[in-house]
Amino acid sequence: MICPKCGNSIVDNSAFCSFCGAQIENSYNGSQNTISKGNKRRIVLPIGIAAVVLILICAFLIPKIASSNSRNSSNNNQKTSKNSYDSSSYEMSHSTYCMLYMDVSNVKVEHKSGYCYVSGTITNNGSYRVKYVKVKASCKDADGKVVNTDWTYAVGSSWLEPGESNQFEMMIKDSGYLIKKATVRIQYD
Repeated sequence: MICPKCGNSIVDNSAFCSFCGAQIENSYNGSQNTISKGNKRRIVLPIGIAAVVLILICAFLIPKIASSNSRNSSNNNQKTSKNSYDSSSYEMSHSTYCMLYMDVSNVKVEHKSGYCYVSGTITNNGSYRVKYVKVKASCKDADGKVVNTDWTYAVGSSWLEPGESNQFEMMIKDSGYLIKKATVRIQYD
């Protein structure tokens, strides 16, 4: 116990302070123990500090843990194998993906029986598989003027996996053999 008058430590349940002689009121009541103001401060202050620290820990750590778990869950969804596809992690539009990661190469122009055949290769250089990718051919004469256009699916209903390529071909009517070259681009809807 602490003497309320002089502040010195005294023996518990003492009726008088052994240092200053002050009478200690309510030090002991036959059926109950009471705590002096000095002891209340010693007990309440650490409990109060502990409560504030616990509240601060909860306020700052719980949202960070929840955010971290959410981010980890999101990252796990995006780490799909090449043979699986998780549409929730595919955040960009199909046309934007095709514009950024699909390449058209090996474009050839050949004539047969009044038709021009425009062929080429499309390659998926991205990290997602795609399907239903259209290409558009702008067919030009010897002066570079566009004389006809056409489109086809370079990738149909079967998936084109990352790193894979696919051949495509368009047959365009050209009875006058005007078409000398073609520019092939991915068609955006």
